[in-house]
Amino acid sequence: MSRPFITIDLEKIEHNARTITRLCGKYGIEVAGVTKVTCGMPQVGKAMLRGGVTAIGESRMENILRLKANGVNAPFMLLRIPPLSAVEDIVTSVDISLNSELSVIAALSEAAHRRGLVHKIIIMVDLGDLREGVWPDDLLPMSREIMELPGVRIVGLGANLSCYGGVVPSEENMGRLVACARDLEGHLGIQLQYVSGGNSSALNLIASGKMPRGINHMRIGEGILLGRETVKRAPWPGTYQDAFLLNAEVIELKEKPSIPVGETGEDAFGRKPVFEDKGEMLRAILNIGREDVDVAGMAPDDERLSILGASSDHLLVDVTVAGDEIRLGDDLRFGLNYSALLAAMTSMYVEKRPLREGVVEQPHKGIVMIGVPSAMILRAPSVVERLVRGYGVIKPHIPGGVEIWSPGPGVASYLIPGFERLGFHVVNKGDLSFPFLSKEFATESSTFEDRKALVIRIAEEVAPHIQESVSEDCIPIVMSSHPAASLGVYLGLSRLSNRPGLIVFSAHGGFKVALEEGEERISRMTLAAALGYGDEELASCGGISPKLEPENIVLVGLRDVGSEEAKLITRSRIKVFTMEDIDALGMREVSYRALRAAGMGTWGLHVTLDLSVLDPTVAPGVMKPVNGGISYRETHLAMEMIAMSGLLRSLDVVGFSPERDPEMVTARVISEFILSLFGKKILGQ
Repeated sequence: MSRPFITIDLEKIEHNARTITRLCGKYGIEVAGVTKVTCGMPQVGKAMLRGGVTAIGESRMENILRLKANGVNAPFMLLRIPPLSAVEDIVTSVDISLNSELSVIAALSEAAHRRGLVHKIIIMVDLGDLREGVWPDDLLPMSREIMELPGVRIVGLGANLSCYGGVVPSEENMGRLVACARDLEGHLGIQLQYVSGGNSSALNLIASGKMPRGINHMRIGEGILLGRETVKRAPWPGTYQDAFLLNAEVIELKEKPSIPVGETGEDAFGRKPVFEDKGEMLRAILNIGREDVDVAGMAPDDERLSILGASSDHLLVDVTVAGDEIRLGDDLRFGLNYSALLAAMTSMYVEKRPLREGVVEQPHKGIVMIGVPSAMILRAPSVVERLVRGYGVIKPHIPGGVEIWSPGPGVASYLIPGFERLGFHVVNKGDLSFPFLSKEFATESSTFEDRKALVIRIAEEVAPHIQESVSEDCIPIVMSSHPAASLGVYLGLSRLSNRPGLIVFSAHGGFKVALEEGEERISRMTLAAALGYGDEELASCGGISPKLEPENIVLVGLRDVGSEEAKLITRSRIKVFTMEDIDALGMREVSYRALRAAGMGTWGLHVTLDLSVLDPTVAPGVMKPVNGGISYRETHLAMEMIAMSGLLRSLDVVGFSPERDPEMVTARVISEFILSLFGKKILGQ
């Protein structure tokens, strides 16, 4: 069913950001772009960054996580005063927070210190607007107490004007903020990085050249997004005011009187409406109402139209002057003020369409699936030929690109039609070959050093594909028979500026640092090597060690682990949920806790699905099956919860053995789990 929608012109937002940042830059002022009115839309954040903002300001943790999960790589500033209940999440997810309560700052300190972190804070000063902030007389005593706290560091002072009391930024009140900053620096012997003077209401003061020189930071939202200063809401020179346009469909078009017929009382909202007699008029009813938008903040894009009023679900518009140009089914467009934009962006009933060069831009351009040959000992060229996978390209109908190196005909025959049903079109592009495998490693026997060299070689081949895919806002998926292929994924992710959180579904710990006599499973060393433990060559593969951070790694489904591995897992500080935990807590609770541990403080989430985690009755075609694994429904539930989190940035599926899957049962199961991870549900997407 057709819904109202907002078009979001990203090029106009980028232009506006560039106009504002250039103005501020002339006076030595950095700009944090505020995305909160768009509910942290990733495309808007990226447009602001392209336009020159140096950080992203947000008021909601959910929005910050959404931005990070969708590849917005920038410092994040939490604008809303932190609640005590959220300090754990804030110190792991936010670079800087604005604060005014000593007890909250103490809690932030404790949470950060416990993790070996130092959280940056800006102390807010109330300059008379009477919203958040410390009264100036209390600033120095409070700051002295903060200096004694080990887990926080004061990096600036800030003020917020015009949001509640309507106080206009002036030379006087901004000068008081600078004086407070200099006084604090003198008494505490520190250098403040930021003196943050506020929001879009300060643009006129900046443009006049009268902003005190000590102000070096601003938090700008409306000036960039709607092209207006916020004292008189006047259009800002050189900016667009129509980056956001609301579109709603005409669902009724009739000539009717301008005054209701009969006795009138209160309307649905408890108000007594007043009507002007304009005689008969052509009235359009549109499919949007007060449940979706602040109607008072809407203005028709066509000046010949006028809004008559609205109910919960319908907007009434006088289209008499436009006459025959308006037809049933037409979309009418409306400009929005800040209040209307906030309501429409928050409404689940209004579709959001970010446009770049006239095409809807998605947070992720697509999926890159990479098939990797087995990293175990390869015993003959024929085995090599069977295990090397082909690759192809998948592109969605709209928009962007989804590249896929398919994992072989078994899984691909189920997976590709599934992606098509989710709206993707498949185009094959030939084979991905690893010629060095058959030449160097296809032998009847090999030593540990040979097998290790194979793992390292394949890892270094895979890593650039992962790095490239994520950098291009695609989601890479790696398929391999052998878990050691994951090392290449971890290497590729470690080459990015920020490392993701990691959830590993596996029966085995992957934490061996040495193989026992006669043991060939070098895959049991993979996770330990990624964390910098064990064999030095494996751990330093690709020149990066460690490749992962333990605080954001979660291991789910563990049930086959040696005593030395268990000790190292405990010492490593990763979060573990064994099969006992899943039995006791249930997969829903385990998945929730895993997402919280791996997702907080990261730009997104990588998932490793080692098929050994599954019970062999679910997936018989597994390299190293272990009885007592997670069930079919438990696995689907975990995948569905990860999909709903919106955090997924990459995936690898390992341990599949086509030779053990002649009936292709496991191939079908793998495909179903992957599709669930990308949003497929019983009744659709």
